[in-house]
Amino acid sequence: MAIRLIRQESDTPNVSNTDDARMARYAYGGRDGVVKGYGQECAYTVNGKTFSVGSGCIVLQGWEVLLDANGWSITMSTASVARNFLVYLEINLATQTAAINTVYTTGTTTPVINSGDDLTNNTTGTARLSLYRFTVDSSGVIIDGTNIALNNVRTCFSVLDYDPTVDVKKSIEELSVRLEEQGFKQATVEDGGIALNSDWTVAVTEGSIVNGEIVYTQTFPQGVIMKSGKLCLLKILQCATESKENFEVETSTGKIRLQGIITTLDSSFAPKEKQVFNCDFFAIAYDSTVGKNIQGSAKGTFTIGTDGIVSFNGSISDTEYSSIPEETYLGKIWMSMCGYEI
Repeated sequence: MAIRLIRQESDTPNVSNTDDARMARYAYGGRDGVVKGYGQECAYTVNGKTFSVGSGCIVLQGWEVLLDANGWSITMSTASVARNFLVYLEINLATQTAAINTVYTTGTTTPVINSGDDLTNNTTGTARLSLYRFTVDSSGVIIDGTNIALNNVRTCFSVLDYDPTVDVKKSIEELSVRLEEQGFKQATVEDGGIALNSDWTVAVTEGSIVNGEIVYTQTFPQGVIMKSGKLCLLKILQCATESKENFEVETSTGKIRLQGIITTLDSSFAPKEKQVFNCDFFAIAYDSTVGKNIQGSAKGTFTIGTDGIVSFNGSISDTEYSSIPEETYLGKIWMSMCGYEI
């Protein structure tokens, strides 16, 4: 059995490049790509029939390849048909060399390469990393465009940032994906996940009408809905409307009815069966005939359909009501902690 201390003090070399590459691979977090901030970061340029890659440092499985100020370039020849090119890096440990090569296909076929060996375990293996894709027309001119399609230059590698939080950010992203796969999802009014109909987005939590004018003290709406697996919870929903279309008034009874569709939830939050809840609401209208506010609060019906449509219906009776209100209306609803199966 042989045990070797890497970088042991010695008058003879005892550290191989495979030792350094193995250490660098883990120092880069196992990521392949181009080092940020070094040289031109291997950026490409196109000049007619010539495709060039600028200076930079490319990392593949811990092995670093430097392109000096001269970079790398290739000039295309003419052909009978257009060609789809792939530019890639190849490291060959058997010959201890690195090279940038190309491969192409014709028609709509996308060129591919074999990524090769794991160079940590195979110290004489070969590995490859895709760098750029582009299309060359039959005259040899490189097509460089702005749309993401096969016939435009496309960058295939990642830029390796020195940011020490990269791995943390990556872990958070992976956790978010995993939670999504397990069925967890959250949406709010603030991030646009709950898109209230425009007539229910009045900014108010408390308000009153003074001489026909609504006076607001705070802003909202607010709403949070979340799900996990087959269960969904509407944690809170508060919204308000000034739209006359959402009000119905009866001069004979003094009744004020508030109704309308508030929002349509994403299908992932839609209930398995129609859900009906009781919730509080408040309505106020200014009666210009008697110069006073007609208002009140009561319980209303809050419904979530299997199609995700959220609607409300409720009414308040006011015996002092004497005429149809003119322009000033305000209706508010608020509910919380409504759970259901999806």
